[in-house]
Amino acid sequence: MQKTKIRLAIAAIAILAASAANLTSCNKDDESLNNEPAMVQKSGPGIENAEKILIAKIRLEYRHYDPINKVEICTYRPKSLEFCNMELAVSNHDFSFPVSIKMDQNGVVKSLLINETDMPLEDKPTFEDCVTVGTISFASDSPILDSELQTVVANDYIEAGTYPIQKLDGVYVITISE
Repeated sequence: MQKTKIRLAIAAIAILAASAANLTSCNKDDESLNNEPAMVQKSGPGIENAEKILIAKIRLEYRHYDPINKVEICTYRPKSLEFCNMELAVSNHDFSFPVSIKMDQNGVVKSLLINETDMPLEDKPTFEDCVTVGTISFASDSPILDSELQTVVANDYIEAGTYPIQKLDGVYVITISE
């Protein structure tokens, strides 16, 4: 009976130690996302699931109805609650702001990370609404316009659709693929 209690105690301590190590490891990765320059490899050499972070620019396009031409158009006007798309790497546009693109080793976009402090004030209410719902939707494909980015990513666009979104420590995280 005494040996069983000791074995259970040792097993419990081992599980707690492994959990603590895992949490510390995850927190270090999360902290480093915001402070690294473009194209940083997140995992060490020889690890198959290496990830890269690329810093680019993004411009959000909102869906609007044009009453004159009687068509729906995409423009930057955050009065609408519906997104058309997001253009990536529009560096010289007034409404663009930084975004971190997290990719796997094959160039597949895993997530987009947008720091709340970099986002224009007029976009924040829509993003907060999306976080409350837990998803963000784009009605049309989002082009990746920068030729340098296109050489790194697997596709030159992010598919239209609905994606999970959450806010972690002031950073909006849009999960594009698992």
